[in-house]
Amino acid sequence: MAGLLTLESGSVWPAAFLHAAHNNYDQMVFQVITAGASKMFFVSETGVLTILCAWALAAILYIRARKQGKYL
Repeated sequence: MAGLLTLESGSVWPAAFLHAAHNNYDQMVFQVITAGASKMFFVSETGVLTILCAWALAAILYIRARKQGKYL
């Protein structure tokens, strides 16, 4: 996702902001909606909710790039 964002923009800064936003969103939103000892199965870099959101964003970016005929 960050690679495609960098190619689209021509700069690494949007990818850096995406990474920062991901970290903030992961900590602020997902940790609040989950609780208990099994929290790490839902949040963090390997959590189910985080992975599902990442896949959804990747699919949106992929479909958008395919429609524009770029990079793929």
